[in-house]
Amino acid sequence: MGEVRLWWRMPGESEVMTLLPAPDGEAVFHFAPFVNDAAHPHLAFRGRPQATTPPEPGTLTLPPPGEDSFRPTSRTEHLAAIRSSLQAIAQREFEKVVLSRVDLIPAGHSSPEAAFNAKCAEYPDAFVYLLQHPAAGTWTGATPELLLKRDGDAFETVALAGTRRMDIRTEWTAKERNEQAVVVEYIERVLQRLGVREVEVGTVRDRIYGRIAHLESQIRFHSAQSLTQIARSLHPTPAVGGAPLLAALRFIERTERRSRGYYSGFLGLDTPSGGALFVNLRCMQWLADGVRVHAGGGIVDGSDPDSEWDETEAKIASILSGLRT
Repeated sequence: MGEVRLWWRMPGESEVMTLLPAPDGEAVFHFAPFVNDAAHPHLAFRGRPQATTPPEPGTLTLPPPGEDSFRPTSRTEHLAAIRSSLQAIAQREFEKVVLSRVDLIPAGHSSPEAAFNAKCAEYPDAFVYLLQHPAAGTWTGATPELLLKRDGDAFETVALAGTRRMDIRTEWTAKERNEQAVVVEYIERVLQRLGVREVEVGTVRDRIYGRIAHLESQIRFHSAQSLTQIARSLHPTPAVGGAPLLAALRFIERTERRSRGYYSGFLGLDTPSGGALFVNLRCMQWLADGVRVHAGGGIVDGSDPDSEWDETEAKIASILSGLRT
């Protein structure tokens, strides 16, 4: 697995793209972790985008399990972490924290190539990708969440939070609306510090993703700064970390058993004229012995641990839907 192999499909499009390596290429594909560390560096590789055919099963060779193989997060462990976070919230350490867990699905009859093709068909409005990199391993994902898009000096980002199942027709709760408002306020503060121009915050709307829905607001602005410069200032947002952010990140570091690695980081293409970066959600890491699946949820005052567990179950089910594992 010495070379980089990459396929992606943009939201709302049907064409599959790849990046032809070229030292003088003007396009750069970024694959960034949740938090930079020695084991999970920010990867950036340069080349020329080109339309291609979807990958066929058997194209990639999966690496054997490494020393960092680990068991799934149990329900008991995750509920204990949620209760600990609720105690910290009651003691005013932070207002919100996003806790994630990992599931390990034994190797079956599916493949990363088949997963990529299935997700392209199932989620036409998501950013779908398949990446194999010697430093990161093999990942597939279909993320609904834009981190940042640029067209010239015009930018767009979104504030996305809250989750509900589409098969249970309930109204959004005050807790869920507050969770989404926290993300909006954080993004506005960051943009104010960066000195961007003409910030416009759209109305809150439902964002449907398969069998689940989220609350989303579009935020548009103008700036002469680069896509990656602003993205690094925004990431991680409270949607994947919490608020206040630094306190929530400290809690995550001491509470979650393993580094998230590239889950809830960001990825996408940057070119001189524009580009788009997406939060790496609804993703899977592939190994010869199985598939690692991450899922998380925002914990705020009033969160119910059992309901939060059910939310991660629904997210994992959406990730695995359509796969023959």
